[in-house]
Amino acid sequence: MTVNHQFVAFPDGKRRGCVRCPWPQADHPAPTSVDRNLAGEAGVVAQAIAGTALDPSGLEAFAHSRAHPGPVRVKGRSLRREALEELADLRNYLVWEVQFDLQPRADAGDDVAAQRIPSRLGALRKLIEVWDDLHLP
Repeated sequence: MTVNHQFVAFPDGKRRGCVRCPWPQADHPAPTSVDRNLAGEAGVVAQAIAGTALDPSGLEAFAHSRAHPGPVRVKGRSLRREALEELADLRNYLVWEVQFDLQPRADAGDDVAAQRIPSRLGALRKLIEVWDDLHLP
């Protein structure tokens, strides 16, 4: 079980400790999880889109709906590795949609499917750029 530590000053005013566990702050282990900071998340996204006309609201709403409401586990895992795994999954879904759904439908004369193929290929191209960005030192 993960404890989300909340440090406060003890009544003696000399020490700080966690109100959720018996450990004083000085002896406290490094946190294994942290509470989400939605304002901080919005700030990171704002930095990422600064100077562009991109509107992240759709992605933001969907991301928030998919995130676990509890704390984020940060210790003992590579968040970069997690991101790379998600990108690999996205690659598979885009390729499979074109290969097994859109292209066969387009070949059969479905104009809507044919019109969607370039957007999926464009998304795949951007995904590969993101993959490359995450492999920079």
